[in-house]
Amino acid sequence: MFYNRFKQYENNKALISIDKSYTYKDIINSADVLLPALSKKGLIAFISSNTYESICGYVSFLHNKNPLLLLNEQDNIEHLKNIIDIYQPAYIYADKDICSQFNIKLNSLCSLNNYSLCETCYNQDYKINENICLLLTTSGSTGSVKYVKLTYDNILSNTESIIDYLKISHKDVTITNLPFSYSYGLSVINTYLYQGASIVLTNSSVMQKEFWDLFKANSITSLSGVPYTYEMFKRIGIHRIDLSSLKVMTQAGGRLSDDLLDYFIQFTKEKGILFYIMYGQTEASARMSYLDPKYLESKKGSIGKALLNGELKIFTDDLIEVKEPNIDGEIVYKGKNVFAGYAESFKDLSSIEKIDMLYTGDKGFFDKDNFFFITGRKKRIVKIYGYRVNLDDIEKLLYKHNIKSACIGSDNNISIYIQDDFIEEDIKKILESSIMQIIRSIS
Repeated sequence: MFYNRFKQYENNKALISIDKSYTYKDIINSADVLLPALSKKGLIAFISSNTYESICGYVSFLHNKNPLLLLNEQDNIEHLKNIIDIYQPAYIYADKDICSQFNIKLNSLCSLNNYSLCETCYNQDYKINENICLLLTTSGSTGSVKYVKLTYDNILSNTESIIDYLKISHKDVTITNLPFSYSYGLSVINTYLYQGASIVLTNSSVMQKEFWDLFKANSITSLSGVPYTYEMFKRIGIHRIDLSSLKVMTQAGGRLSDDLLDYFIQFTKEKGILFYIMYGQTEASARMSYLDPKYLESKKGSIGKALLNGELKIFTDDLIEVKEPNIDGEIVYKGKNVFAGYAESFKDLSSIEKIDMLYTGDKGFFDKDNFFFITGRKKRIVKIYGYRVNLDDIEKLLYKHNIKSACIGSDNNISIYIQDDFIEEDIKKILESSIMQIIRSIS
């Protein structure tokens, strides 16, 4: 997907870290270090971060058609061990310190700086459908082993559609403030690499001075974020920061509050910045629709229209398509970027499904101009920090620890009510490897 395309951008500045920059030729050379070690097409557990080594591994593995189980190095180590045991990958690619914490025998094949590509000791020689490109988590919230199967066509189609409406070019520069393993963060990386643009690599939070030092030093042209990111932008006083290089801001991962939306509509209007509100799900390879900035005020609160080669519809509970405007129903999406089914272990990787329509679980309607609006959700699911969290899953998780609870929530917070006397810190510890993990990875 990227490897051969990079050759036309060989001398472009591709990746920028705090102390060094790399061209697209540098990425190809580093990817070439890893390729000879991949003697089979087996699954790779790729424990990623926003680093040069992660990008090079990603490019190399995709070129070799090795499917990736994409994980986050900030995840709880016990959760990582559990996932790896369930999926039994042929390889692990991770920071050497993380590799040393696994309790399975690993055979180090080669290294790229502080990252190591290791062969595992699993004896399972299971079949993997050749179209599977990525396995991405559906939520990242409650320690789920359920992953979305995405194909090469899914990723390519979504990448090209996003580039089409954001008009990304080789002159653009973005910065990583979302995790590599998060579908939204990954789509940012995909689109900028595909166009030969520049990406500033950092694991710093937008709350840290280091982030804004890098922003200023590298004349960032585009910023992306989930609602929580935009809350932090406002809290730190983004209006006081020199944003003269910034041309585009994009937002997905849930609905902005009305106050926050009003603030950034006005803010970006005053600064001459294009502000894109987007809607997506991991099952759609990240994004399904966008609102053209010129409609921010006249269609305020809308998720816009479907992106290129996609289609949004509304269906009733009886699965009848709604043809008239302003009638509430479930939002359904159709496009080449719709996923190929779910996996819960390595046994689910031998096949893919052809899914024509993605039933999002979100309720909404379209208006007379065919702009779509979300009004709620069908199930007890909220979005916190851009991740979907199933309130039933939290209750089940606590029940395993003999804690009877009732959870309610919105996209701003989750409230947990318990029946017996439990110490709040004990409950937080139980959630430490699940929902609390999101706070560490996004903030």
